Amino acid sequence: MFSFVFVMSHLLALIFFVRLFLPKRYICLNPYVVGIDNLLMRFLSFLRVAFPFDDRILCLFLMIGSLSTRAVLLTQVDGGVVRLGAVALFTFHPSSFIQWLEVEVFQFVLFLVTLWSAYVVLRIWCCRQVFQGFSGGLLVMACSPFSRFRLAVQWGILCVLWTSLLLLLYQNASDITYPLGEASDVVAYFQQLHIVNIFDLRQFPHFIRIIFLSAVGFLNVFNELYTILCAFFSLHLLARLLRMRSIQYFLEGALRLLCGRLPAITFFSVDVSPLVAMIMFSVVDVILNGVLCMSLLGVAHVV
Repeated sequence: MFSFVFVMSHLLALIFFVRLFLPKRYICLNPYVVGIDNLLMRFLSFLRVAFPFDDRILCLFLMIGSLSTRAVLLTQVDGGVVRLGAVALFTFHPSSFIQWLEVEVFQFVLFLVTLWSAYVVLRIWCCRQVFQGFSGGLLVMACSPFSRFRLAVQWGILCVLWTSLLLLLYQNASDITYPLGEASDVVAYFQQLHIVNIFDLRQFPHFIRIIFLSAVGFLNVFNELYTILCAFFSLHLLARLLRMRSIQYFLEGALRLLCGRLPAITFFSVDVSPLVAMIMFSVVDVILNGVLCMSLLGVAHVV
């Protein structure tokens, strides 16, 4: 139950955040975006009776309220932790609500930067083509204003955001641990090979840790995309079995987006190209993480 509320609170905060950067009146023919915008406008019209402010000011307060709600929930589940994959764990020990809200802001920024990183990966995966379909339009809108920039500029923004986020986490976290580097199996493996345990980042200079964890955060997107593909493909099969046409249509568009330029591969009237995309994401994830680890191993011998 808490997990569902956590996800929904971040999605709500994302809707309010995106609305901050949109003009008061704009034309959109995407039914998904129009549906969400109509609900938001009705809610803002209801609030405007008691709070006669501009839409952007109301959205700003609603975003803060959504993050504050999640901060309250964090106090109930002892969630003062920001996790970066299995490599780094930033632990906070908040003693006031403001400090809990600070932890939640870190988690929301991590969610936002991960979403934008996934957008860049999908742009490359789609061979830099414009996203097609209603699902593609929804993703472009969800990543606004980041999606308005050129790809080269987006790379620069991501580098700055990942580096800044990690610098702030290192500066504000009460305790920093490296679970993967401290795992007994990993320690025994490196001892057996008589090489440096590269996942124990305490032995590296501060700037090396920042660069490595920034790369880890970005590459973790491939694992997230694999998980989303697996979930959407399973839900699509279930919707097809139950003949839920509207959900099936949405999931087909989302799967086509995630499959990029892969052609449809039909097997017994079922498009199995998402399975091929999942394999390709896994292979790319392993290769790039392997290259990153080998690079860090080379740095370890120099440092």
